[in-house]
Amino acid sequence: MAPSAALLSGICLVAILAGCGEQSSAGSGQLGTLDDSPAASPSLATQAVRPDSPPGPQGVDTAAIAAPPVEDASAAEVRLATVAGTWRLLVPRAVTATLGAQLPDFMPWTARHYWQPITEYGFFEFNESQAMFAAVGDFSGDGVSDAVVDGAAGSDALRILLISTNDGYSLSEIARRPLGPGEATSTEAIEFLSLASPDDYSEPAYLGSRRVNLLADGFIVTYFEKGATLYYMRDGSWQELTLSD
Repeated sequence: MAPSAALLSGICLVAILAGCGEQSSAGSGQLGTLDDSPAASPSLATQAVRPDSPPGPQGVDTAAIAAPPVEDASAAEVRLATVAGTWRLLVPRAVTATLGAQLPDFMPWTARHYWQPITEYGFFEFNESQAMFAAVGDFSGDGVSDAVVDGAAGSDALRILLISTNDGYSLSEIARRPLGPGEATSTEAIEFLSLASPDDYSEPAYLGSRRVNLLADGFIVTYFEKGATLYYMRDGSWQELTLSD
């Protein structure tokens, strides 16, 4: 699903990863860099993010801020779906094992982590391809769903990439920074993920008007009302294109 005009006009910071065709931008950058935060907050584990946790500071229900992926033992691919009325990341059993071995305390954010007016005013649409904390699509062009996911592990905010392989999925940690004060219980996050389907994308004229033709899915990292950068895969490496700044 390509990003809507409303999304690209109302939001700014965007990053996309995907397979692409000709006219790609030169160079590569750090994938989906998380917005810098000056200081770490207490460990996410101490912020009671698990389903049986009590309400957090000022009545914030921290159990809704982050939640572990849901294992879907019958599935072969990662996907997004609603579980008990909330969008969650569903993963095959092999991915659960990989996460347990490499990032055992990783907890994806949930929709509650994000500033509600972004969806209320139509700047984002939840569906099976995008849920603010994750985007799911065929980034590598092999016909199997991949995923990029934002969340937290311990006292750090993380962005991870799950890419399908012949043996299942590989897990890459593509961004990490300390959680900011209060971030583990925040419901006002404005940096989020969405999917970009194959299409033509271009940077603003003042940046050179370069164009990229995506031949496979990509994802968008939006920093609301601040800028947009397109990340995509070409010939096995990640490239970038600024969409707005």
